[in-house]
Amino acid sequence: MHGQGDHVRRNLRFLFRSIAHLPPTARGRLMLSCGLLVIAGGLNTLAPLFFSFGIDALASGGLPWHVASYIAASVGVLLVIKCITEARWLLYEPAAHTWTNSLRVGFARHVLALPTERRKELSAAKLGAISNHAIVGTNEVLEAFIFVAFPVTIEIIIITSIVSLRLSWEIAAVLLATLSIHLFTLIITSEKSSSYLSKAVEKSIESQRAIGDAILNSELVKIFAAEQRISKRIGGFIKDDTETYAQFFRKRGAYGVLLVGMLVLGYGTVMGISVHDATRGTITVGEFVLVNTYVLQLIRPVEGLSFAYRQARHAVRSMQELVDVMALPAEELDGGELPFPNDTTIAFDNVSFRYGDGRGGLNGLSFVAAEKTLTAIVGPSGIGKSTVIWLVCKLAAPQLGRITIGGTELERISTKDVRRSIGIVPQDLALLEDSLAFNITLGEPFGEDELRTTLERCALSAFVDALPDGLATQVGERGLMLSGGERQRLALARALIRKPRILILDEPTTGLDPENVDRLLGELRRTVTGTTTVVVSHDRRVVDIADWSIEIGQGARAGSPTPPDLAASVKRP
Repeated sequence: MHGQGDHVRRNLRFLFRSIAHLPPTARGRLMLSCGLLVIAGGLNTLAPLFFSFGIDALASGGLPWHVASYIAASVGVLLVIKCITEARWLLYEPAAHTWTNSLRVGFARHVLALPTERRKELSAAKLGAISNHAIVGTNEVLEAFIFVAFPVTIEIIIITSIVSLRLSWEIAAVLLATLSIHLFTLIITSEKSSSYLSKAVEKSIESQRAIGDAILNSELVKIFAAEQRISKRIGGFIKDDTETYAQFFRKRGAYGVLLVGMLVLGYGTVMGISVHDATRGTITVGEFVLVNTYVLQLIRPVEGLSFAYRQARHAVRSMQELVDVMALPAEELDGGELPFPNDTTIAFDNVSFRYGDGRGGLNGLSFVAAEKTLTAIVGPSGIGKSTVIWLVCKLAAPQLGRITIGGTELERISTKDVRRSIGIVPQDLALLEDSLAFNITLGEPFGEDELRTTLERCALSAFVDALPDGLATQVGERGLMLSGGERQRLALARALIRKPRILILDEPTTGLDPENVDRLLGELRRTVTGTTTVVVSHDRRVVDIADWSIEIGQGARAGSPTPPDLAASVKRP
C-alpha cells in the first residue's frame, strides 16, 4: 500500500508539474475554469433556497410579486450556472487541448533524448500505447478535479451548513456522516480494485503493441502468408485483455452497488427525519421541500464524485508507465569539452565493448582509418562491425581501450560536435512519412542550391526531376514508395548535405541486386572523394573501392593496399 501511495504521489506531482509548465494563457484558462466551476457549485445551492422561500411565501398568502421574485431568482441562478458550465468550451477545452499536446510533445522529446541502448529496450508500439493510455488518463484526472471534485465539495459544504443553521443539526449530521462514510468506503474499494485495473492496462498495452507490430510489418506477414496466424496471435492478446478487464469491471460493479446502497440508506434516513419534523411543525413546507431538493440534488453529484474519484484513481495508475519512462535519465549531450578536431583520422586502440544484455560487441579491436581516405571494415554478420558506428558517434562508450579522432580522445570531444561532424548512412534506412525534401533536410533550413548540389552528387537529380511533385513528393510510410536504391541514395544525400567531416555507411549494399551494388559502389567512390569515409559491410566487394580495408577479428588485411600502420599508408591511385 505504501509503495502504491508513493506511485500515486509521484504521478500527481508529474501531473501538476506539467500544468505549471504550460504557457501562461493556457494555465490561466485552466485556473479560471476551476474558479468558475467552484462558483457554480456554490450557486447551485442557492436555487433550491430561493425556491423554498417562494413556497413559504405562497403558503403564507404572500403577495404574488413576492412569490414571483423568489421563483425568478431561483431560475436566474440556474441560468447563470448553465452559462458558467457552457463556458468550458471557451476556457477549459482549448487549454486542455494545449495541455495534452504539450504532454505528447514532451513525451516524444524525452524518448528521443534517451540513450540509444535504453531506447531500443522500448518498442515503438509499446511507447505509442503508453502515450495513448496516459493522455486519456491525464485528461480524466484533470476533469475529475475541475468538473467534479472542486464544485461538488463546495456544494456539500454549503448545503450541510445551510441545513445545520436553518433547519436541523440532526439532518445535517446524518447527511455529513453518510457522505463521510461513503467517501471512506470509496477510497478503500478503489484501492482494492486498482490492482485489477493495473493488470488490465498492462494487457491492453500488450494487445495494442501486437496490433501495431503486425501493421508495421504487414509486408513480412503477407510474404509468408501468415495473415491468419498473426491474426490468431493478436486474438490471443485481445482475449487476455478482455478477460482481465472483465474481472476489473465485475469488482468495480460490485463496489458501485455497495456505495449506492449506502447513499440510499443515508438519504432515506434524512428524508425520514425531515418528514417527522414537518409533521410536528418544526420546519415549514418550503423547508421540507428544500431538504428533499438538496437530497435529490446531491445524489447525482455525489455519485459523480464517486465515479470521478475511481476514474481519477485508476487514471493515475494508467499514467504509471508514462511517468516511469519520463523518469528514465536522458542522454548526456554535454559530455566532452573540446571542439571537433581538424584532423579526422579515426583510431581504435584495443577497444572492447559488450551490450547490457551481454550480446555481441567488440573484443580488443585496434585499427586506424586515415584522414580523407575510404576505409572498408569487413567481416561476417554479428561480429561487431555496426558497434564501431555506435562508439564513434558516442551512442555508447567503450568499456576498455580508447578511441581518438585526430589524436584527441573521443570522450573529451563535445557530443554535439561529434554528431554534427559525422554523417551516418544506416543499414536500416529510416525515412519519415513526409516529403523527399524533408527526409533530406530533417527540417534544417538548407537552401535550394545546396539541395540541388547534393542531389547531383548522389545521382538523384534525374529521379527527382521526373516526379510530378519533385522534392515535395511523399515517400510513404517508412519510405515504402521508393525502391531500395532510391532509399539508399536519399539516405546518402541526407548525410552529405550536412557537409560531414567524417562519413560512415553501414551495410550500404544490403537488399540490392548485383547490378545496383556495382552502380552504387561506383557512385559512392566518386561522391566521397576528399571526405574521411568508413564503409562497414559483410560484402567484400566494398574492398574494391576502398583505400584501406580492415577485417574485424583479423587485424589489418593485406591488399588494396592495407598499411601495417598509418605512417606506411599509401592511397589508392
